[in-house]
Amino acid sequence: MPLVKTPDGTVIECTTHELAGVLEALRQVRLGGNGTDGHHAAAPVSVSPLTTSDNAVVWTEPRARTLWNWFYGDQKKLVDLLMEKDMTSDQIQKALKIDGHVLSGLLSCITRNAKRETRYKEARVIGWRPQQRGGWVYYILPEVKELFQRVSKRAPEPIEPPVNSVAI
Repeated sequence: MPLVKTPDGTVIECTTHELAGVLEALRQVRLGGNGTDGHHAAAPVSVSPLTTSDNAVVWTEPRARTLWNWFYGDQKKLVDLLMEKDMTSDQIQKALKIDGHVLSGLLSCITRNAKRETRYKEARVIGWRPQQRGGWVYYILPEVKELFQRVSKRAPEPIEPPVNSVAI
């Protein structure tokens, strides 16, 4: 099913048929009726699919902020670790001084909270991929990481040259 990103950043999941119907309805509204009067030109409608992961979900900045503010304790520590770099389960367990059962509980809780905030049953924050030598590598999904960077003020600030600076 395609995912459509609206100008305000909302991602909508719909079938191709539903998307075509919505686009046609928008075209008709912009033409002022049935679209056959020839007096109005339709404004272009652009739709950019979000394909950053197989399980891309409906994420908006307010939802990401709410979820980010919900994290505490080991959940917060886990997300902070994974915001910095991808890690194996052994690395995470060592860094947080937890065992595999606790890690599983943390991952489950974060996923449950993501589903609650997005109201989307496939919502995920943390992805995983197999390692060549066995085990798993965990990471924050790219579409979520970008939003978390914004809401947590981790986004790199643009470097601007100083105004009226003089080289000495």
